[in-house]
Amino acid sequence: EIFKYSFDSSELPVLSDFHAPSLDFKELVAAYRQHHLESSTATLKSDVFSLNEERKNLPSLSLTSGVDVLNGRPYVGINFLKRIKGGSQSTERYYQVIETEKESLELYHNLKSLRVIQGDFEFKKKKIEHLSYEKELAQSRLNDLILRDQIADLNLGLTEKQIQLEIDLISLEMWSLNEECMQDLKSIKKIIYPMDISPFLIDSISPKPTKYPYSKFVLLSEGQELTLSEQIMLDKYEYQPIYDEVALPTYYLLLNLSEFESREELETYMSSVHDTSPETCFLVKSVQSIKDLELKTIINHQAITSGVILNIEE
Repeated sequence: EIFKYSFDSSELPVLSDFHAPSLDFKELVAAYRQHHLESSTATLKSDVFSLNEERKNLPSLSLTSGVDVLNGRPYVGINFLKRIKGGSQSTERYYQVIETEKESLELYHNLKSLRVIQGDFEFKKKKIEHLSYEKELAQSRLNDLILRDQIADLNLGLTEKQIQLEIDLISLEMWSLNEECMQDLKSIKKIIYPMDISPFLIDSISPKPTKYPYSKFVLLSEGQELTLSEQIMLDKYEYQPIYDEVALPTYYLLLNLSEFESREELETYMSSVHDTSPETCFLVKSVQSIKDLELKTIINHQAITSGVILNIEE
C-alpha cells in the first residue's frame, strides 16, 4: 500500500489507491482551544493556591495595652511578626506568571499555524477531487475503447495506450498531493500533541453514485469467468452478475435484448417500466446478448454519424 511505509505514526491511517483522509478543522480547533482552556484552568487553580499560601506569610500586627506597674503610666504596644522563608514563594509565583504567558503565546502561534495548514490542505484536497474527476473521465474513455476493440474488432491500441498514459500521469500527481496531505496531517499532529488527531479524520471517499434507479442482473453459467471487456461492460452499465435466479428479488422482468435496436432504446424501456412499477428489477439471460446489443449500438452510432441509418436484424 502506498502510504504504509511513508509515516511512522500509528494514529494516522494506512492508505491506498491515492487516498488521504479529510480533516474536520472546525471541530479540531474547538477541541484544541478547550484543551488549552482546561490547562489554563488548572494553572489558575495552582495560582490561587499559591496566593493563599503567600497570604499566610504576610506580616501580622497585634496591639497590646496596659499600665506600667513601676510608674503607673498607661502604654500601648505593637507587635510585628513575619515568617522568613527566603522569598521562595515570590520566585515561584514569578515563574508561574511567565509560564502562563508562554502558554498563551504558544496557543496563539499554534492556532495561526493550523489556519495556514488548513488553507494549504483544503486547496490540495480540492485539486485531488478535480484530478479524480479527470481520471474517471479518462478511465471511462479507455473502457469505451476497450469495449469497442473487443466487441467491434476495431484497431485502437495506440489510442488506448495514450489514454492509459494520461491516467497514469493523473494518478502520479494525485499520489504526490496525497503524500503532501499526509505530511500536513503529521504537522498538525505535532502541533496539537498530546491530543489525538484520529477523531477528527474523515474518510473522503464518497460512494460512487449509481447511474440507474433500477436494478439489473445478468445470469452467468456455473463456473463462467468474465473477460476484462465483459467486466468493464457490466460495471459500466451496472449489471449485477448472478449464478442462480433464486438470488433475484421477488419482482423481476426477463428481457429479450434482441428486440431492441440500441442500448438507449433498452434504457428508455426500462425507465418507463420503473416509473410504473418501481419495485421491478430486470434480468438478462446472457452476457453475450448484452455484447450483441452494444455492437448494434456502436454500428448504429457510426451510421448516424455518417448520415446513414442502418436497421440490423439478428
